Amino acid sequence: MKNSIKTLAFAVVAFAFALQPVAFAQAQTAASGTATAQDTAAQEKRDLYTKFYNAVTANKQDEAYQSAQEYVRKYPNDTDDIAKYVRTFITTYEKNQVSQKYTGFYGFIQKKDYPGAFTQGKQLLSTDPNDMRVLLNLVQAGYLAAVSGNTSLSADASNYAKQVIGLIESGKTPEGEKPWYPFNNRDEALAYLNYYYAAMNLKAAPADAAGYLVKSVGYESPLKRDPSIYYQLAYAYEAGEYKRLGDSYQAFVGKDETPESKAARANLDQGADRIIDALARAIAYADADPKNKQKYAQQRAQWMTALTQIYKSRNNNSDAGLPQYIASVSTKPMPQFKLVTAESMTTTPASSTTTTPAATSTTPSTGTTTPATTTPARPAATTTPGAPSTTTTPARPTATPAARPTTTTPPSTTRRP
Repeated sequence: MKNSIKTLAFAVVAFAFALQPVAFAQAQTAASGTATAQDTAAQEKRDLYTKFYNAVTANKQDEAYQSAQEYVRKYPNDTDDIAKYVRTFITTYEKNQVSQKYTGFYGFIQKKDYPGAFTQGKQLLSTDPNDMRVLLNLVQAGYLAAVSGNTSLSADASNYAKQVIGLIESGKTPEGEKPWYPFNNRDEALAYLNYYYAAMNLKAAPADAAGYLVKSVGYESPLKRDPSIYYQLAYAYEAGEYKRLGDSYQAFVGKDETPESKAARANLDQGADRIIDALARAIAYADADPKNKQKYAQQRAQWMTALTQIYKSRNNNSDAGLPQYIASVSTKPMPQFKLVTAESMTTTPASSTTTTPAATSTTPSTGTTTPATTTPARPAATTTPGAPSTTTTPARPTATPAARPTTTTPPSTTRRP
């Protein structure tokens, strides 16, 4: 910041020598044709400019800024070179002040001092709670801290994620030359913000995380075609929604069929179908890109084992049609859960959203999609934000989310992300 302020001062001095007070008086006299040295108004104008000029040459930027603002207020309609220069000085000064305001905050992030970034960020938010630039970077900082093993910031980061997502969805846009930094645009910001929230809450609140994962792939971003996102979604479905539906269904096992038991089974089947859909998408996107196919070769085999198991449980222990299902799944909308009630079962038989439930299956399959790693892998260096500048492009988050399974064995019921 010192360098930028000195640069500004030198530029001001160079221009100011061309517009010294004597030259100013001559310019005013020539412009008015009638003004004289005794003209009180002209003298006041000269004095104010002289005050501004002296502050600039002494490198007293704050004083120069105050004089410049006073000059513009008193002579708002002036369009000569002096007025243009004073306005340029004001614009440049204000940009430097904004940059200085965020310098320390971005510095903590660049050093990967995420607790320090949160301390500095909270100070900035104390004066402007809806400062979207701060919120965007705090969410990513909290996520990066979590994947490096420090989850102490996750609760605050999750709250900031919900806050800034709400601001964006209401139509608000961050200020600044690179408003969406550390992202490239609005859709990418929403995709990653939703993903970061999901990743930080996947273990503690899988059902909640599932909703955010679905939203994250609804925007155009690298996440939309990332295989590991859909594997995490399958886990979130299973650990949250499917487990809850399975627990509800267990109350009817071994008893006579009733409208209530039929509704519970229909809802459980919907939960299974959503897991099937997510796993099939993970495999489809792994197959669609040669780089992904190589990168996820081991995981794909495990995903296929899990998918085959649950698919067969929904199709009378047969995997017929599974390759065709995988090949076409990315062209279809993701299945929505629609609660089936006992009342509806008394008039309309339950129907599956994608497949036919197995006649012999009475209990839900569990543990088929659990990611094996206990903490997500560290993201690529390009996810680390730095201070925005006028000459560089902000770092773009890595196309592959960090929270991805790296297991070489089939998913286990005892392993959780």
